[in-house]
Amino acid sequence: MEPQTFTTSFDRTKMWVTCGVTLLLVGIAVLLWALSLHAGAFVILLCCLLSVVILYGLQPRRIEVTPDSIVLHCPFHTKRIPRTSTTRARRMRDDDLKGLWRKFGASGILGEYGLFASKRYPKIHCYAKRRQTDWIMIYSSPEPACEVWVVTPDDGEAFLALFPAQN
Repeated sequence: MEPQTFTTSFDRTKMWVTCGVTLLLVGIAVLLWALSLHAGAFVILLCCLLSVVILYGLQPRRIEVTPDSIVLHCPFHTKRIPRTSTTRARRMRDDDLKGLWRKFGASGILGEYGLFASKRYPKIHCYAKRRQTDWIMIYSSPEPACEVWVVTPDDGEAFLALFPAQN
C-alpha cells in the first residue's frame, strides 16, 4: 500500500465559533482596559493569543496513512497512531457521543482538541476540526474498552476505504 495523504481543514461553523469566541475575549479585554484594569486586560489578551496559537499548532494539517501507522502532521509536533491488522475506522455515531466529557483540551476555538472520555470509551484523543457528523474514530482494540482517536479528514469516504470493513 502506498502512503496516502489527506488534508484536514476547518468547516465554516468552527471558523465562526472561533472568530466569535476570540472577538468576545478581545471585547472583554477592551472593556477592562477602558475601566483602567490594565493588568486584567493584558492577561485576557495574552490568554486569548496563547490559546489560539497553541491550539492552532496542535491541530493536524494533514493525515498520512501508511501500512504501519496513521501520522497526524501538526505544526508543533507529529503524532503517530500505530496501525495493526486489527485497526479499524468508522464514522462516530450518536451513541458513541453519549456522556462525552473533556478530561483535558479545548472545544470551540479551532475545533475540538484534547483528551475526552465517555462511559463507552475511557480514552478518546480528539483532533477534530469539523462538526461531529464528520468525526471518524480510529481504534485497534475490541470495542468498547479501547483507546480511540478522532480525526476529521476532508475526504472521509476515501479515508474510510483504507481500513477493513467493520464487523
